[in-house]
Amino acid sequence: MPEYVELVSSCRLAKHWFDTVKDKSDLSLKNIYIDASKAEQKSSKVHPLAKEGLPYPLAAGSKVKRGPRFAQEPVYPPINSSIIDAAFRLTGVSFNPRNVLLQFQSSSPDAEVAGEWWMQVQMLTHTVVQLYDATQWRDSISKHRGSKIGMALDFGDYVLTFLTLDNLFRTFYARTHKSLPAPLLDIYFNFVEMLQAIINWAEERATTGDRSGLASDAIRKAAAIFVGIGVYTISELLHRAGLPPLITERELFDDPSRFARFIEAFYCHAARAHEKVWDLVKPFLRGNFFISVRNTDRLAYTLWLAVHGKDQTNIPKRLRVQYNDLMAWLSDAREDKVPRCRDSESGFFDLVEPSFLRAGLEKDHNLGELIFGCDTWVAYGGKLWIDNPLTTYFKRRGIDVSQPKYLHPSVTSYDPLYLSDEQLRKSWLETTLYYTNDKSLWSVIPQLPSNTHPAGHSVNVKGKGRRKSKEPPTITPAPRHEKEKQLFDYIVNYSIDYAVGPLNYCGIAHIRHNQVILCRNDPQVSEYFRDRLEQGIRRRQHLQPGTQKVANPKAFKRKRSDVEVESSQDENHNPTVAPAKVKRSRTSVDKGLVLSFRENKDLGKHRRSSIKRDEGVDLIDPDFQLSDVSYCIC
Repeated sequence: MPEYVELVSSCRLAKHWFDTVKDKSDLSLKNIYIDASKAEQKSSKVHPLAKEGLPYPLAAGSKVKRGPRFAQEPVYPPINSSIIDAAFRLTGVSFNPRNVLLQFQSSSPDAEVAGEWWMQVQMLTHTVVQLYDATQWRDSISKHRGSKIGMALDFGDYVLTFLTLDNLFRTFYARTHKSLPAPLLDIYFNFVEMLQAIINWAEERATTGDRSGLASDAIRKAAAIFVGIGVYTISELLHRAGLPPLITERELFDDPSRFARFIEAFYCHAARAHEKVWDLVKPFLRGNFFISVRNTDRLAYTLWLAVHGKDQTNIPKRLRVQYNDLMAWLSDAREDKVPRCRDSESGFFDLVEPSFLRAGLEKDHNLGELIFGCDTWVAYGGKLWIDNPLTTYFKRRGIDVSQPKYLHPSVTSYDPLYLSDEQLRKSWLETTLYYTNDKSLWSVIPQLPSNTHPAGHSVNVKGKGRRKSKEPPTITPAPRHEKEKQLFDYIVNYSIDYAVGPLNYCGIAHIRHNQVILCRNDPQVSEYFRDRLEQGIRRRQHLQPGTQKVANPKAFKRKRSDVEVESSQDENHNPTVAPAKVKRSRTSVDKGLVLSFRENKDLGKHRRSSIKRDEGVDLIDPDFQLSDVSYCIC
């Protein structure tokens, strides 16, 4: 599913549109469109538009469902009348972790329909929000667009779409906000309540669950609690909290300082998304309300990431000192003949930088006392949270909270406590890509020695008189060549896959030579530009890092030639006859250019291109640089 930052971005886009047009446009819902599934397209009763591969409007009382295989929900609201007769008017857009919530007011004469309605759109896997005006929706949505119209809400002047890669999303309807099945707690807006929910989960796990597995796996599986923490966010949170990738669930949630650091890291991640993601996305709102990017623009999100998909990351010098001391501990551990436990008694510690947790530590309800110890936190001038539920939880379990563990000795005497953005980039560390089960995990901590084991490592009894140690969890570091193919830069520049972040979705519009292309095969742009876009997408997978870029790599040329041959065979309907050698020339390209010239007669003699530079695209401020949206991890 989209992770926390992507969810915030999609909701902010929808809310930006709503706040801008609510007083200028009639936001009455006219229709609900969806793309048919493959099975639905084969049905004899399928809508004619669906047969053409286009989104089609749902009829009154439609029973079409979407969602996970065994938990699907109807897309159409639970009413028997048409959308027009129901007279739904959009009155609000709000954020909820994992969902976009839409509030409607019905003025239907039917008393059972009239009144307040709520639609919860649960965005699963690869889903993003885009806004189109009526003309763009009518004229630019093609059959082979490279994405699915999961659902489109037609408001007449504008169409709010939820674009997906695999048609996987889910909708719920309710008459009140509280009746929705959405998790109503968010760590940014409801910190205290969210903390208590996580404590309840951890306490239940402590009494009923096997907590010897990786903490990262446990957190990702508890999606109803840790909403928005997925494959890449967990790596970012562990790094921000200073936690090793091999940490077990028990090691994390049974230690007050580690538990508190993870909670504050989660809060900081959420706060940054709500407060700064719009600064990242807004420069790419070319046109009206849709995101459109050049391929190089997709790299902007790397400035947000600390470790995921990065070859190295910037850190402050004082964290480099901690790292060097940790490497010395690991080196000594490798030489030990006796297995060493990774606990505070053996000298093991976490790589903690207070600046990474600053947003959380500066709020009134902070966990600084548990992270640094009461005396140290008071000496730092931190605010004390009386009746802290996390402190109460550990005291109830008989776990000492007075002396934090796993801190490097220097952390308790830092001056200043928080560093500037410039100071946070004074040094760097190389990252390591790990695999755990079928998921990736990125960290600056290299592979731990095999003769070390986690704190609380247990022993299972197997049969009478037989004792067998339970194997601790392991993670596998990826070889260098494999890591390189998982780097953010490699995915964007040398593959046809999508990376992470709000700018990396199949539904994001393209820009080619300053021409906005709303979707692949957009009928509103010339064949020349559609062809150039497709060539660029396919060519990326044949390029290699470190080599000079050429117009068409040899591998791509061979493949393109094969496609042309197959096309020639299909046209002749005579596959048994050996085709003549295809002559490659620029005729088709030149023809496309000429046609484009005809469509743009007002071009000046000094601007001999197939389009006017500023036509169809709101250019970014010429002074805008990617560094303008560069943020440190704090």
